Amino acid sequence: MDLPSPANPTHESSVGSFSATSPRSLPIPPPMRPRVLCLQACAQIGEDAIHDGQMIPALLVKLGITMDDYAENTQLLMYCKCGNVESGQSLFDMNAREKYALAWNVEDLMPPSEKYVFNFNSKEELKRWHLYSDSEYGGLSSASLEITDAGSGAGLSGIFSGNLSVDVAEGSTWRMNRSGFCGMRSKKFDGFIDLDAYDTIAMRLRGDGRCYISTIPLHRYLPTWRGNIISAKLEMNPSRILGMSLSVNAEGGVPGAKSGPGDFRVEIDWIKALRT
Repeated sequence: MDLPSPANPTHESSVGSFSATSPRSLPIPPPMRPRVLCLQACAQIGEDAIHDGQMIPALLVKLGITMDDYAENTQLLMYCKCGNVESGQSLFDMNAREKYALAWNVEDLMPPSEKYVFNFNSKEELKRWHLYSDSEYGGLSSASLEITDAGSGAGLSGIFSGNLSVDVAEGSTWRMNRSGFCGMRSKKFDGFIDLDAYDTIAMRLRGDGRCYISTIPLHRYLPTWRGNIISAKLEMNPSRILGMSLSVNAEGGVPGAKSGPGDFRVEIDWIKALRT
């Protein structure tokens, strides 16, 4: 019996653009002989369910599975809190010919607890990022991104570094309200990244005394522009992530952290999505 697969699973100051999407739907299998799908159930419970024809509803929203999906096709869905994969496989082997029964752990249908979004362990990673700074508008800040062995014993890492300047180039025709910022923005993904199964974005990084955010719950994200929070009312949709960006600013930060113009350097190992 083939199980329906769940949808593919979803930093410093901002994580890209998000847009609305339609709810996930579970493909309905064609009508067939009655089955019993025992999620996280032991073999004995599965056998009893086959014998008695039980139907026990369960809240499996995270898997995108509903009772209606199976009831319309004479399916029996059961959810219990015991058993393991081995007992499920035994039940399947015993009853596949007669009853098409299957017992399995619900964890086997769930996405992993963490997922790499970016991993800065290869020079190919450079192709996935675009650098920006106030120099595009007449400022004098600069930034670079390279993949190198940072000497920390962890192998290759991304080195995002540069200089923050609050000055403006002489003769500039731009009318800047604020300077002193640099950033790195991911290039367009091939489609979207779906992080709907996760609740947190995390980074492993080593800083330089400035204030860098390393872990942010997705529900805490706020719309930003050049590192500043804006008042626009935008709802984030973690199932359709268009991109991610990290920014460094001369102004702001927590008390005691390094701030103001000058050099900056951040080592980044990876960016992950977590389910905590």
